[in-house]
Formats: sequence, structure tokens, C-alpha cells
Amino acid sequence: MEGGFFKVPEGATVNLCLNGHTLTGNTSVTVSIRGTGATLNICDCQSGNVITYGNIDETGLWTKSNTAGNCNLNGGVITGANVHGVKLFKTSNFNMYGGNIAGNTSTDSTVEKDGGGIYAEGSNRVSMYGGSITGNTAPDGNGGGLSLYNGEFNMNGSSRIEGNKTRNGGGVYLEEGSGSDISGGYITNNTATENGGGVYVG
Repeated sequence: MEGGFFKVPEGATVNLCLNGHTLTGNTSVTVSIRGTGATLNICDCQSGNVITYGNIDETGLWTKSNTAGNCNLNGGVITGANVHGVKLFKTSNFNMYGGNIAGNTSTDSTVEKDGGGIYAEGSNRVSMYGGSITGNTAPDGNGGGLSLYNGEFNMNGSSRIEGNKTRNGGGVYLEEGSGSDISGGYITNNTATENGGGVYVG
């Protein structure tokens, strides 16, 4: 699939199996999950599948809902976004069971310079049961792997956050009432030029 963006409407459940193909977007948002009860399940039926966003100016995978919108990532690679690999806004749930969010860079110098891999703003929940967030950067911001404001982060199982870089919170950046429950997984080899190479809580 190539070109514009793929939209999951209110109340709909969409199962997206890449099956060896690449999803490439050339608009400001490649995949958008919008509206109450919208759910997107992404799976990887073959090894090496990639969700890639090319040289776009915005977010790759974006959830926006006044109530809970949902995305379940079971496989594939989210890569190549120039602002955030994944963006959560308002009250969305993002669950990782597999796959990788890798090689995304947050470069917006004015507003959204945080969260190279995942940027979550509002009463969102990010839960990692598996998969990895690796090699993402936010050069002038916070949270190379994950940046969370006023939300909840849960990590367990075999999840990995590693090799991410930023100013504060190389792996994870939590601020403004955010909570976390880390009962498993690995946060390793992340880099911060100022504070919190692995995790920063502010």
C-alpha cells in the first residue's frame, strides 16, 4: 500500500496483516486511528515485514480519540518517521505484543520535539508485553524511545527498550502525573546527553 493515509473510523475494528508487504505513506499521517472505539490490530504473518513511513514530515501511526481508541501491534517494524513513530493523543491504548518501533527521529524544533519512538499526550496507556523500541532519537527533546505526559506506562515480559538517544530520558521519559509499572523486560544501552540515560521521571 502506497500513497495517502489509511484511516480506521469510529467504532470499527480493522485487522491489518502485512503478509510480506510494505506500507509506505507520503502524507503527514500514514495510519490514523480516529474516533470512539476504533481498533487496529497489526500482525506479522511473515518475517521481515515493515511498516515504513519514508521521508514524511509528521507521524507514522497516530491514534486520536475522545474515548479509548486502540492499537495492538503484534509484528512488523514501524520505522522512518520524522516526528514520531507512534503518536497517542487524548485517551488511547497502545499495546505491543511483538514487532519493533525502530529508527524514528523526532525533529520538530517548535512543538513536538519529544518522543522519537512513541509520543503520548493525555490519559493514554502504553503497555509492552513483548516487542522492542530501538534506535530512535529525539535530538533536541526528551524521551528517545518513549515520551509520556499524564499517562500510564506498563512494561513486562520480554520487552526491550534499547539504543535510543535524546536529551533527558534516553529510553523512557515520564512527566506531568505519568505513572509506570515495570515488572519485567529490559531497558539497556540508551543515551541521554543531560539526565536519565535509561528512565527519567520528572
